[in-house]
Amino acid sequence: MQNRGVSEFIGLVLMILIVVVLFVIVFFAFDVRKYFTEGSPCSDVKVDVVGACYNEKNIIIKIKNNGDLDVNNGFLFKIYGNEVYDVPSAPFTLLSGFGVKEVVLPYEGFVKEVNKIVVLPKLIVNEKQYICDSNLEGYKLNAC
Repeated sequence: MQNRGVSEFIGLVLMILIVVVLFVIVFFAFDVRKYFTEGSPCSDVKVDVVGACYNEKNIIIKIKNNGDLDVNNGFLFKIYGNEVYDVPSAPFTLLSGFGVKEVVLPYEGFVKEVNKIVVLPKLIVNEKQYICDSNLEGYKLNAC
């Protein structure tokens, strides 16, 4: 009768070990860590302005995503000149990981002077919206 109790204990320990091993395999195989972290996903976004210029009608910005995280909610553009203007992109302006996109913004006459532009990617992750401010130094705008 003593042996029966020991074998049940060994079976329980083995079952717990199997569950732990399966959890570790799933955790690392599917990179579940990013779903458990409460921090901002903005650290994974690496967006650079490849080129930007303006003419009398438009501001043309060429954006490159150097990371593997998709920009899935558009961009917010801060245009610096005689004043600062916040211009959102169209809501479905998407930029996939390692992709390049050209965005055209209307250049209104009231803006007058344009010096630089800052591109702020917008993300939706786990039903939370983030505006990433990793590129605040901006990019100098030249005439096209």
